[in-house]
Amino acid sequence: MIILYISGHGDKDPEQDNTFVLAGSDYDEIHKEYTTIALEKELFKWLNQIPCKKIIFIDACRSGNLFSSQDEQMRSKGLSS
Repeated sequence: MIILYISGHGDKDPEQDNTFVLAGSDYDEIHKEYTTIALEKELFKWLNQIPCKKIIFIDACRSGNLFSSQDEQMRSKGLSS
């Protein structure tokens, strides 16, 4: 089991189809591709390669808007079982 807690800055990037990104402490508007990580496109992709259960806590700006209402099941997936 992996328990991952992420605390930091986050926002939706309009240049990446409003993908939720986490911004590092070295965030640079000009070099976004090097100073942010796209949560679903990158982090979740990497984590899905690890065959185990995962619990992810995200404490970041605008993280409450990470999932749309149609993704309600994804919000709690793995936590109820």
